[in-house]
This record gives sequence, C-alpha cells and structure tokens, in this order.
Amino acid sequence: MIERAINDETAAIPIIFELSSWKEDLSIEDWLVEQLPKKYPGLPKAVAQKWLENQQIIPLLDGLDELGLTLENKCIVAINEFMQSRFQPALIVCCRLEEYEQAQTQLNCLNGAIYLRPLSDEQIQQYLNRLNRSSIWHKTIVNEPNILELARKPLFLTMVVVAYQNKSIKNNSELFEAYIKKQLNNPDNQGIYTPNKSPSQKQTLHYLAWLARKLEAESETEFLIEGLQPTWLESKKQAVVYRLIFGLIFGLGFGLSFGLIFGVIFGLINSDLENKNFPNQGIFNSLKNGLNYGLIVGLIGVLISRLIVVINVVLMRRLTEGLLGVLIGGLTGGLLAGMITGLISAIQHFILRLIFYRNRDIPWNYAKFLDHAAKHRFIQRVGGRYRFTHDLLRKHFAQMPL
Repeated sequence: MIERAINDETAAIPIIFELSSWKEDLSIEDWLVEQLPKKYPGLPKAVAQKWLENQQIIPLLDGLDELGLTLENKCIVAINEFMQSRFQPALIVCCRLEEYEQAQTQLNCLNGAIYLRPLSDEQIQQYLNRLNRSSIWHKTIVNEPNILELARKPLFLTMVVVAYQNKSIKNNSELFEAYIKKQLNNPDNQGIYTPNKSPSQKQTLHYLAWLARKLEAESETEFLIEGLQPTWLESKKQAVVYRLIFGLIFGLGFGLSFGLIFGVIFGLINSDLENKNFPNQGIFNSLKNGLNYGLIVGLIGVLISRLIVVINVVLMRRLTEGLLGVLIGGLTGGLLAGMITGLISAIQHFILRLIFYRNRDIPWNYAKFLDHAAKHRFIQRVGGRYRFTHDLLRKHFAQMPL
C-alpha cells in the first residue's frame, strides 16, 4: 500500500493506529481525528477530518486484543458502527485469534480475514537453508520443544538466527540473553549517538529493565514519555522531594504573582488612591498551551488596565502609577493563567524527569535513548509511542536485576 501510494498520488495512505489508546466514550471517527494530529504535530483537526471523509487514508487498527475482553467488545461495536458510517471507509484490524474468538461480538462489516498460521517445520527449515544456517535446526530448535514453539513465530525465528553462536539454546531466557548480548555488540545497531557518547551496555540494560518493570506494574504495553507518573516514584524520599520541589516552584510562582497584585493595590492605597480599582494553560503541548493562555490573559489584562489608565487620566489621576498598574496587572494575570492551565503539567513532568534522572533510572535525553533502543531491536516506535518488540521480551527485561 505504501508503494502504491508513492507511485499514485490518488491512492490512500496506510497509517497505523494503536487501539490501546481508544476510549469507550469516543466513536472511532472522532478517535481517529483526535489521533492524527498527535502523529503529525501541527495537522489541523479539520484536515484530519477531511482526509478521513475523502478516504485519503487507510487506518490500520492494531492491538484490538490488548484492550481486555470488556473493552474489546465495545470497540468491535464501535468499529462496526464506523464501517457503516456515511463515507464507508477502508479499514484493516489486527487481533490475535484466541482473544477475538472470546469476544461476544464480531467484526461483521469487513470484506474478509487473513489468519497468519504458525510456521511449519518445513517452512522453518527452508528459511534456515536459505540463510545457510541449517545447523541451527539440528543443534538447537528440533531438540528443544520450547524453542521450537517460539520459532514458529517469525519474530522469534529471526531472534534465534541472530542469537545462535554454535551453542545450544535451551529455553526462552537463554534465547533472550543471547539475543540481547548479540544486539548490544553489533556495530550496525549504533548511530543514534555520536561515537563514544552512547550509554554503556550496563546503563542500557538498566534503563530498559526499569522501564519494563514500570510497564509491568501498570499493566501497560505502550509507553509515552509524557506518560511518566508520580506513582512511578519508588520511595517515600523521592515522593517527598517531588512534592517539595513542586510546592516550591508552584508557591514561588503564585506568591510572586499575588505579591505583585497586592503590592500594586496596597501601594496605591498608601498613595492616597484608596478609591482606585485595578482589574487583574503529554509536555510540549502543556507548556505551549500554558504560555499561549498566559499571553492571551496577559494581553487582556493590559487592555483592561489601559482602559482604566485612560479613565484615570481623564480624572486627573497619576499617570505614572496607572501605567505601572497596566504592566504589572497584565503580566501577573498572564502568569497566573499560564500556571493554572498548562504550565503546571509541564512543571510536574520536568520534576519527575529530574528525579528519575538523578536516580539514574532514565537518561536526560529520553527520546534519544529510546530511539537508540529501537535501533537495537529491543523496542519499536510508532509515532511518539514506544513498546517492546514482544511482550515476552518485555517480561524478560522486567525480571532483570537493576
């Protein structure tokens, strides 16, 4: 589909959407329109809606089986309703067979289904023969039932090929350990960091083990950097530090704001102006919204204060003090609005990142490290979301010592 879209400008473009982020109070149409700007920052929702209605994209809905049975049933109903909508979209849905068969409802509006069956012994041997690695079948796979079962899935078969070093692999743990070691030492997997600047192997394993444990504890499969939560703090000391820093920043911000407001008001009262009245918003998006709202409210405060200045001039009040009220009133109102709306989320996220970094659980540039881990085939990235290449690999990392 991608090749077709490249060669034909009128062909629809396939885009992967992770159903793990779907909420039951959203229709599939509304959810897709909401998700597109998250994948392509700056894309207006109106354009996303137009793409959908004009069938310019083909949504590939992945992970239906990861919703849990109750939510999976509701999602299937929502998908059926979406397929019956006014523009009858093209759509592909991915789900493991076992979980789909347990659902009480079915996807009854699709044109068909493809079932990817496990690889047969013959297919596995043919693949290994093409790679001139037939010895892996005789020395490892055929003699170990657990490894044979894993090798029936293409992902794990490639892992076996990568990990095998003329030494028998007897179980899942040995496979993953050998695979991780080989990937860490493969020079072809470097390139995200400049030479000699990448995390050490020990650091890389620690960062991934810590992340895997947190996802395990939260029963999550996907990770968003802005999804870091205070509940991930591991000790009372960390929690106290978090609350202390947040309290100091928050308190200083509001203290400064209110101090400025009341110091204008009371200063003018002491200047024989007691009858004079002065009127006074995931992490980049929160910060932007906070600054935007702060600027808007600040400008409104400036305009309102300016009006009062004009009135004061007419009434022969003190122009200098009136202009001071314009400046402080507008800027203070903007600061307050920004803090209340989005800046609080940005501050909370920054403090969490700082604590986790100081505790050596994450690197400072987390996005760069996660791309580094994706280069090693430990995790995969879809848009701004990250997930381990397989749940079994995630569980293996989660069991590693920190």
